[in-house]
Amino acid sequence: SGTERLTFTGHAEGASRAVVVGDTHDAVRILAFSPDGKTLVSGTVDLLKLWSTDTGEEIQTLTPPKERLSRTTPPWLTGAIFSPDGRTLASASWDGTLILWDPTSGRQRHSWVFPGKTTLLGFSPDGRLLATENANGTCYLLRVPPHKP
Repeated sequence: SGTERLTFTGHAEGASRAVVVGDTHDAVRILAFSPDGKTLVSGTVDLLKLWSTDTGEEIQTLTPPKERLSRTTPPWLTGAIFSPDGRTLASASWDGTLILWDPTSGRQRHSWVFPGKTTLLGFSPDGRLLATENANGTCYLLRVPPHKP
């Protein structure tokens, strides 16, 4: 049907809850929880959605730029991760684009473009550094710009 479902357990005294996490023709390829567990990000090839784990309601849709930054690869999303404080969401794409989002407002805070598909993301425990790994075997350690409300 094109709709993906994920069942959460452990909420409301052990009850399970099915939450719709995809309503497009694309399968969900990315899932990550916020540090407090109250938000789930799901991603298809071209968008990210933030969901409330308490209600199952969609909170926000984040759409990366559609323009291709590389002539050889599409701008498909490959990963997403929340910072340890939950105030930043990082997303990576096949075309090497890395975007820092404000998950509350949905605004892009910062972006970089690297050669090759970004395959892995990881924040340092204090959230000030972001490590990435690209399909070409290159790892980058990035300083995360301070969050400005």
